[in-house]
Amino acid sequence: MTPISDPDLEVEVEVQAVTAWLETDQPAWVTATRFHARNQERDGVVVLTATSTIGVVGYAVFDHQISHLHYLVTRKDCRRRGVASRIWARVREEAVHGEVTAGADTEEGKHRLSAWGFAEADGVWAYKVPTSRGPIP
Repeated sequence: MTPISDPDLEVEVEVQAVTAWLETDQPAWVTATRFHARNQERDGVVVLTATSTIGVVGYAVFDHQISHLHYLVTRKDCRRRGVASRIWARVREEAVHGEVTAGADTEEGKHRLSAWGFAEADGVWAYKVPTSRGPIP
């Protein structure tokens, strides 16, 4: 794995069906993501793959409408390089609803959701997706 030194990492985010994604080869650091994707493997689940010039740098597992986050991970050397924020930018473009929900089982998961702008209310983590498409019907 090549370390990243550029703080302005160019990242492209691709959306792919989970079944197709599970058939591709991924780097070893993606083991937890594969586990979460297999648990959610069914129609209507997609994987957002963030890729840079050095290869894959992050993944997010969502429902088809990109309204519920199942799992998100970035390479450790990319966590401060804005990879997660670029994935969230794609989520804002693709989300059908004005709110994205997520689950957090661990303290680390809760900490990450909070850092990404999620807020917990009645046991549900929610993220408001800014939209320029007008009010959602």
